[in-house]
Amino acid sequence: MLHTGEPNLYDTAAGLIRLIELFAERTGHAESTISRLAGGSGDVIARLRRGDGITTKRADRILRYLSENWPEDVPRPAQGGVADVRGELAPPSWIVDAPRVAWVVAIRKRLKLSREKFADRFGLDVRTVQEWEQGRRVPDRTARVLLTVIDHDPESVVRALAAGKTRASPP
Repeated sequence: MLHTGEPNLYDTAAGLIRLIELFAERTGHAESTISRLAGGSGDVIARLRRGDGITTKRADRILRYLSENWPEDVPRPAQGGVADVRGELAPPSWIVDAPRVAWVVAIRKRLKLSREKFADRFGLDVRTVQEWEQGRRVPDRTARVLLTVIDHDPESVVRALAAGKTRASPP
C-alpha cells in the first residue's frame, strides 16, 4: 500500500497527488474525474489526501494513465522522481524506484524457494514477503537494496548473515 504516513513512501504518495494536481490544472479535468478514469474510483485522490493507503497496483494504474494521457503540448514535469525548481515531480512512468510485484516473485522462484524458505534464508519476515508478492506493500529502500543483492548474488547475503550470527553483537 502507498501511505502518506510512512516516511519511505511519503514522497511517492505526495508525488502522486502533485502529479494529479498538475494534470488537472493543465487539462481542466476535475480531480474526481481523473480519480475515476485513472484509479477506477472517484475517491482515490481523496483517500490519498486523508492519508489512507492505496494498493501499488492502483498507484501504477494511475501513473500509467497520467503518463499515457499527458498533454503533448504541455511540458512534462522534471524527470527522475525529484522535484524541479517549481516543485513539480516526474510524470508517472518516471518514478522508477518502486519494484514490480513480479520482481520479488521472480527472484524467489528463480532460487526455487518457498516463500517461507526464502524469508528464512535471507532474514526476512514471511508475512512481509507475502505482502510484497501480493502488491499490498512495497519494499522500502533498504529492502530493495537487499533484494537487488539477493537477485545478483544470493550466496553473498547468506554468507554475510551466517557471519553475523557468529558475532556476539553488531560491530
